[in-house]
Amino acid sequence: MKNKLKMIMTIADVNERKKELLVLAHDMGISVAGLQNDPNGFKEHILVERIEQRELLLLAQKTWIIAFLSALTSLLSALAAWSLAFF
Repeated sequence: MKNKLKMIMTIADVNERKKELLVLAHDMGISVAGLQNDPNGFKEHILVERIEQRELLLLAQKTWIIAFLSALTSLLSALAAWSLAFF
């Protein structure tokens, strides 16, 4: 997703970039409430920040897999050491 955001940010046309950012936000389940109907215009920087925060959250949610595999490896190592020591 990070590469997709980088590609979107290279789009020179503001309206096209806005459209692509909104599509990406929708795909990621990000709220765009309060960003489109602002009297000062579209708040692109806030949407980009929300997308980046969502990417970090998704990455953090996947770290439990690494922790689980690490614990499983430690358990298997302890069992192997125990079996070699007593059998």
